[in-house]
Amino acid sequence: MVKLNNIRWYFLFAVCCVAGCSGGQKKNEFTYYRAIHNRDTAYLSIHIGGGDFYGKYGLVKGWEVPVVGDIMGEIRTDTLVGTFSYTPYQHRHKKRVAFALLQRDNQLLLGGGAETSYMGIPHYAPGTLYFDDTGFVFEQVEKPLIFE
Repeated sequence: MVKLNNIRWYFLFAVCCVAGCSGGQKKNEFTYYRAIHNRDTAYLSIHIGGGDFYGKYGLVKGWEVPVVGDIMGEIRTDTLVGTFSYTPYQHRHKKRVAFALLQRDNQLLLGGGAETSYMGIPHYAPGTLYFDDTGFVFEQVEKPLIFE
């Protein structure tokens, strides 16, 4: 009788472990975008939630080596403002630059402007952020190979 009780407890423990491990898996929470401007292609893998965003950004200029790095920041109404951290080709240290996107319908527009730095954190100077001349308009796509 004691052995049967122990087997029941082990079985119950195993079922709980399997159910606990498989129940917490999330679906793909990232949305993928692509923008093409002349010979340049930019890719975006982004999660937008709450008051912030994070993800990956990749830029392929013509036939050059792609630059891929991390983006993160906060959401201000319809504008996503943050930083892009990447390691330039054949460099050791990461570089961090200002990054901005404008949400318009189902598209994201890449922003530009005069970049300044305060306490080591890059951002765009007040009143200099623009979205019309960058040429990169992101449209939603399936997961691109650059993020595999």
